[in-house]
Amino acid sequence: MEVLCLVRGIFQFPGQQRGVLLLVHYLTKQICNPHWLTCALYMLKENELIGTVGFPLIHINPETGGLFEEIDPAKWGTRPGRVGAAVGCCFGFRKRYWEQIKQIDGSIGFPEYFGSFHEEIDLGMEFAKRGWRSYMMHYPATEHWRSRTFSLNPELAWYLFDDRYADRDEYNRVLATSKYAKAFWDYQKDRIDGQFITSDGRIDRMSYSRYLFMKKWGVQPENYDDPMNHVHRMVVDVLEPIQVKWLDEQLNPQEGIIP
Repeated sequence: MEVLCLVRGIFQFPGQQRGVLLLVHYLTKQICNPHWLTCALYMLKENELIGTVGFPLIHINPETGGLFEEIDPAKWGTRPGRVGAAVGCCFGFRKRYWEQIKQIDGSIGFPEYFGSFHEEIDLGMEFAKRGWRSYMMHYPATEHWRSRTFSLNPELAWYLFDDRYADRDEYNRVLATSKYAKAFWDYQKDRIDGQFITSDGRIDRMSYSRYLFMKKWGVQPENYDDPMNHVHRMVVDVLEPIQVKWLDEQLNPQEGIIP
């Protein structure tokens, strides 16, 4: 089957036991709630111009097991919504489209040199550049244990600076103007003075991948804190709405133009 599914993090599918899912699978074997798979496959198989589909999330506080916010299904609407990139926690995409994306480090699909973070956004933007849209489904929702991977494995938050793809001086200059990077690095005791890098060459993955995403797509450094919206306007906003087929909560086929 040509459809790929990516699930990462800790999820609970309604009515099923919580568990850690950190895997990439061909959808030739059932790994999730049957409705979840049915709805995802239907959208991808019935809509040739759709590259990725994501799912509404119920965010769980990993410390308390409680909700970050009250569940309000009305906010998910009654039909899918078009986005620049499906949410990276849990989404599906077409394998043959994914295989056409060649990255500068030789990786296929996702830019492995990013380390982690922003790779799903990059994929959505690469798809959009080729006319393949991304959508968030309105059903079914999954529970997402927010930041659980990194709270259990704090070492994963770090990455080694790679001089093949980034310039250290520019990196430090850009991050010096970022309110997000400053908020993170103010807590780091082993930071090199005046730089956003530790004495042993580590940088945090989120800041680093955002910088690489910014450079790849030609976003100006002053827009480092929000490079996604600038790329979105270039490659997503220019796409015309199309007729989309999906399944409703009763698994009945629906169809309509999604703006």
